[in-house]
Amino acid sequence: MAGIGFELKKLFQKRGLAATAKAYGYAGVICTGPMLLGIVLLVGIAFICDHTGATRHNRELLNCMITYTLLVSLTVTSFFSMVVTRYIADMLYEERHEAVLSSFWGSTAILLVVGGIMYGIFLLFSGINLIDQFLCLEFFGELIVTWNAMSYLTAIKDYKGILISFITAVAVSLLVGFLLILIGIPHVEALMIAVTSEKEKVPEDNKTGNYRILHHFPGLR
Repeated sequence: MAGIGFELKKLFQKRGLAATAKAYGYAGVICTGPMLLGIVLLVGIAFICDHTGATRHNRELLNCMITYTLLVSLTVTSFFSMVVTRYIADMLYEERHEAVLSSFWGSTAILLVVGGIMYGIFLLFSGINLIDQFLCLEFFGELIVTWNAMSYLTAIKDYKGILISFITAVAVSLLVGFLLILIGIPHVEALMIAVTSEKEKVPEDNKTGNYRILHHFPGLR
């Protein structure tokens, strides 16, 4: 990820157990963030299903929908991640900061179009109903934007912001999903609606995620 190596090197150069633990902690969270997000999300959903009377079929369907969406979004994003991070690092080195934001819009658009078409075709033959297909596709689009934005957030050196946004999004999503189930919405739809709307539930005044990118780099907003 763009610029993360230099920052971690500074942390590792500091003496003391606390500084070393902090460096390893940041490296672990940033590099394994998507995997940790998926694990925590699946564990939280399983916990809610177990305590709200969800059927075994609904639990397995939710696990499959979220797991496949996470896997496909990470796979699609990985094709661009090396190019994007190299480009960001080069632009920052040349102090051409105005070119960074345009690359964010361009790479995100390509990933959404190409990935959305491929995943949409897969969903058509998946056997789930139309509403669940739409929710999976929306969740896929949000994950694409999130994974791509992580490269730009590391360039801003906002590692704490990334961690806070992860924790906030997962916690609020699980809470909203639980409340939707309590008011009578079926488990699958309630929890998928919760996770697909997590971006709208994280306040912009936290200045994390895409909000930070748009206000840090100059260029077309």
